[in-house]
Amino acid sequence: MSQVSACPAPSPLRNPSNSHVAAALTSTSSNERVWPWERVAIAATLALAAWFRLDDLGFSSLYHAEAWRANWSYHSVPEQMRRFPPLQYAMLWLLQHTFGRGEWLLRLPGALAGIFSVALVYGFTRRLFSVRAAMIAAIFAAGHPVLIEQARQMKVFGLEALTVVVMVWTAWRLFDKPNTRNLKIYTIVTIVCMWFTFSGVFILGAWWPIIVWQWFRRKTESSHNMRPLVIASILLLMAGMAWYIWLLGNNYVTVTRDYYFASEEKAWPSSYTPSQLAWWIFDSCYGLLRYTLGVTHTWAPLGTAIGMLNLLALTAGLWYIWMRKRPLTIFLVLLVSIAMLAGVLKKYPFGEFRMMTFFVPLTAVVIGVGLSEIIRKLGASPVTFILIGGCLLIAPARAAKASLSTPVTYEHVRPVFEYIETHRQPQDALFIYYPVDDAFAYYWDDDSVPVLVQPRADRDQFEIFCQRFDQWIQQQHRVWFVFTHNWGTEREDWIGHLQRTYTTLDVFQNNDASCHLFSSASSSKP
Repeated sequence: MSQVSACPAPSPLRNPSNSHVAAALTSTSSNERVWPWERVAIAATLALAAWFRLDDLGFSSLYHAEAWRANWSYHSVPEQMRRFPPLQYAMLWLLQHTFGRGEWLLRLPGALAGIFSVALVYGFTRRLFSVRAAMIAAIFAAGHPVLIEQARQMKVFGLEALTVVVMVWTAWRLFDKPNTRNLKIYTIVTIVCMWFTFSGVFILGAWWPIIVWQWFRRKTESSHNMRPLVIASILLLMAGMAWYIWLLGNNYVTVTRDYYFASEEKAWPSSYTPSQLAWWIFDSCYGLLRYTLGVTHTWAPLGTAIGMLNLLALTAGLWYIWMRKRPLTIFLVLLVSIAMLAGVLKKYPFGEFRMMTFFVPLTAVVIGVGLSEIIRKLGASPVTFILIGGCLLIAPARAAKASLSTPVTYEHVRPVFEYIETHRQPQDALFIYYPVDDAFAYYWDDDSVPVLVQPRADRDQFEIFCQRFDQWIQQQHRVWFVFTHNWGTEREDWIGHLQRTYTTLDVFQNNDASCHLFSSASSSKP
């Protein structure tokens, strides 16, 4: 009887040859058996994600940026196409003209996108790696405080959590199997996502070099027509952007020049010395890392400890993906690099981390892979796995508590307008602080009340504000001053001046929003 000895294949982790890397690119876990516990676990995770994102979704008022989107999207469709991203405004227009203008309804698309993004994070991670990594990634995404916060607001960042996974998944399918079908899917999905969210441009810029390189180095089942398809898809994407530029008309040149090249709000500090610039880059990267790992006030005081665990898992995940699916690691590096270069022209996105929310679902994938590999390498028992998984559940538990005890936004201005409506007298007038103008247009529908909406040009202009309010109160005698979204020290300076100059008859405070009733009839000072 002959004895056959089997030699184990060399591990790609020790010797990542091209053959092993190529083999790993096509290996997925899609053929793994779906166990009953897996169905229950992912259903519970999605239920948890839904609770975090839908609980009391319409309780809080629309704050200034949300109200601006609600008012603008209520206009005609051609007007919406002059704002980016246009399909998001078209969707809001359809919702408002079909079902109404309630806060819950307007925030619902972002919340649903956040829930579906958790499901896609699970599916994408499971297909490329393993069930265990997919479950960890889904739990991380379901309870990530940043993803919860952004999904509960009527802004583009909640939708980006969904579109980033869709774009990366379709791009990876095309990279793995560059055929005509996957090319068509990738092109259509990319155009739709680019017209829905900002992140599509960055993702497209990071994926195209990798995909084009892969197209020209691999033989495919349709190699005879792949080159024309590459050119056609690029032209199609350029045509989509050209259409948008044409819709903007002459405003595109003006807005681009003023907003990007003539703006003083640049992320890159041009006046810094080389050492100061290096520190700024380090500090910005550190802040971005904390943001993507979810180390915010929601996790305090355990945020640092959990952040270190996530950082360890992130490092291990990047190393594992680099050894097994190297193009995916290159894509992540290119994505961050493009966002940093964009910050040279404008403080968004690298200067404001909320514009980098689209990176968080990808971070969840990497952390899921890294923590799964750590558990596998350690040969962890089920008890150890439960303990480590429990650490990841601390953040969702704290996020749930925060979502139940605090409003969706800090500008809860609706009760302020309701208070004024029930306590005002027929001769009263309103003076609207300039960041409240959009919320005022959304909530106030009484045209019989005299209203002066402060121009945004008054920003940080104390003397102009005093002159404008003095003229208004001398004309109207009793004025409600509605204030929220404080800029700098304007709240202390402006309200302090009014309280010293005029008689305060009434005050109502609700979170960051407030109203003050001033009278000039019994003024103690001229």
